[in-house]
Amino acid sequence: MPVQQLVAFKSSPFSLLADETTAACWAGRKQTLAQLRRLCGSWSSRADSSLDVMWANLGAGKTHALFHLKYLLTSLSAATSVPIITFVDVPEDIGNFLELYKKILPTLPLRQLAELGLKTHQSKSRLSRAFRAIVFGAENDQQLAYDWIVGAKPGLRELKAVTGIDARIESDSDAETVLSDLVRLCASNGQRFVVLLDEFQRVGHMKTEKKRGALLAHVRTLFSRNPTQLSFVLAIGSRLEKTALDLLPPELRTIMGMRPSIALPEMSKDEALDFVCQRFAWYRPAGYSGSAEHPFTSEQVRFVISYLSDEAKTRLIPRTILQVLGIVYDTFLVRGEISCPQEDLLLLLKSLRWDDA
Repeated sequence: MPVQQLVAFKSSPFSLLADETTAACWAGRKQTLAQLRRLCGSWSSRADSSLDVMWANLGAGKTHALFHLKYLLTSLSAATSVPIITFVDVPEDIGNFLELYKKILPTLPLRQLAELGLKTHQSKSRLSRAFRAIVFGAENDQQLAYDWIVGAKPGLRELKAVTGIDARIESDSDAETVLSDLVRLCASNGQRFVVLLDEFQRVGHMKTEKKRGALLAHVRTLFSRNPTQLSFVLAIGSRLEKTALDLLPPELRTIMGMRPSIALPEMSKDEALDFVCQRFAWYRPAGYSGSAEHPFTSEQVRFVISYLSDEAKTRLIPRTILQVLGIVYDTFLVRGEISCPQEDLLLLLKSLRWDDA
């Protein structure tokens, strides 16, 4: 048997954790991929600001879908209009808009934005003063300006002496104003400002309806102040689309408009098989020439998928499929192949805790 067939993968295709190193990989769900591509296309062809909702059940792949959307945006954009993209998880115990701001700002290319700001704005605003310190200041001056802009607590006396700024960013209104100014700066340069927010359902867990309403009102005001080149994609963990959309007040739903939400539904058996083969293909080493399912056989993969659907009565979603195939791989891999009688494979599947799937 050729050596490349014995080495099934260049790295594990069974990982359950999404990260940017695998963002280019997309497997299965052709309709969802088409939606993501249409979204990128609409952003490049029109300057209008937009809000979109992505919803999926736990383990269905929404975080990876956001990473892939970011990959599509950066790979398909012209060199002159690469969008500014921030990807953050909504904090588990989020209390206000300022806390969201503090998650977003450190992810931005602040030096790049500062240089752009100094080219296009000569004002004496607080933001311009911070930009000047970031670009031209000594190391300590840069750190003070950086701490101010990300919402930290620089010493006020030192901050004022270096930058002329006499107040920290300590309120929702302060945060909204600075973030809006950054969006407007990008828009003036023809760059879209894209905010990808994962785990947005955590906003629904805020202590009071008043606090949640206030946070969402600041998001709405961001759009009011920036009718062009601002886009939010909210990824919401939910079993139902209605539950996901109910998180948004009417004033945000109107920005979303009639566009359908981006769904990551459970897969059919055939779709699950396509997902496995395409996922495996992305992880193959250069020169691989074996079968799509190797080191599994096609029959083994189909047997596992059928068991998940028909016997375990569990959802055919990426997390479940990859976790189970990973367990089978670890248990039965012998000399580069999954070697086991079907009855042994069945015993293994029956031994798993399906109430946790």
